[in-house]
Amino acid sequence: MFAAPLLAMLAVGQPADAQPVGVASAYTNLDLDRCRRLDRGEEPQSASWRCKGFAGVALFVQNGDDRYDVDAGAEDLDELWADAFDYPGRRVEWRLAGGRPFAIIYRLVSSAPDGPKQSWLIVETIAGAQPGCRVAQVPGSSPNANALARVSADRILLSRPACLKPE
Repeated sequence: MFAAPLLAMLAVGQPADAQPVGVASAYTNLDLDRCRRLDRGEEPQSASWRCKGFAGVALFVQNGDDRYDVDAGAEDLDELWADAFDYPGRRVEWRLAGGRPFAIIYRLVSSAPDGPKQSWLIVETIAGAQPGCRVAQVPGSSPNANALARVSADRILLSRPACLKPE
């Protein structure tokens, strides 16, 4: 589904359902009808929105040719688009350390009319001093997909993982 490779499932020596001390999750809804449209429709096949996030960190949603990307803190320019049409899920998981968000996890669901329904859990860093970027994508059909995505997100606390790049 994605041109970029699948990244980083399990941290060494850490079971998929383990959670570092002091790390928690918060959840927000993602409803584009409740977000502010940023573009003015210059290109009919693309759109962008700013949505309420968590703890003052906004979500930025981009749509290009019925393929979506969600960023936190600021729009990034990683250009990682799926090969097939997709849409974002209705909830975003925020990974928190000491109550402050450091990553988001969201679901992209395929919407290709001729293909099978698939989904991916996308892990993104939050923009701050550095731009945010996608650091992992986990097939939604994987056993323990949510736990695998959390482990990938929590690795950000140890060292900033490399951003996925388009192939």
